Amino acid sequence: MSYSFKKQMKSFTFAWNGILTCAGHEQNIKFHLLAAIAVIVAGFFFHITHIEWMVVMLCIGSVIAAELFNSAIE
Repeated sequence: MSYSFKKQMKSFTFAWNGILTCAGHEQNIKFHLLAAIAVIVAGFFFHITHIEWMVVMLCIGSVIAAELFNSAIE
């Protein structure tokens, strides 16, 4: 199986569209996305380190992934 950049970008487009669709219909994910934005702004305000940014992004990604997984099951 060969790697295709075009197919990879198409996959990311589908994933992004799924997140946007879920964000438009699910109240909890709207809250999580707003909270993520607030945490990112606070991170810039408090000048957190690179390691702290990695942890913050990992946590945000985990919460959003869990919320999307929960929405898919529901």
